[in-house]
Amino acid sequence: MDPFPDDPIRTPCPGCRTTVLFPRLLNIQPGTSMSCNCTRCGHRVTIVVQSGSHPSRARSLAVLFVAICLIAGVVLLILK
Repeated sequence: MDPFPDDPIRTPCPGCRTTVLFPRLLNIQPGTSMSCNCTRCGHRVTIVVQSGSHPSRARSLAVLFVAICLIAGVVLLILK
């Protein structure tokens, strides 16, 4: 299983500039900080989550499908 399945947050380590990955967690509030140690130099890397996580592709497609069905229903209602 891939530990970072959906577009991880990437940030450079302030010590050695190695890219450190953070998973995009569901239900995490903006302004929350996350931290871990750099795997290369051991420096503590901290980020502040700026916005909520991105919705999954399946959820986005479901919302699009519902919107298309609603629009089609309204158009059929008007044409009746």
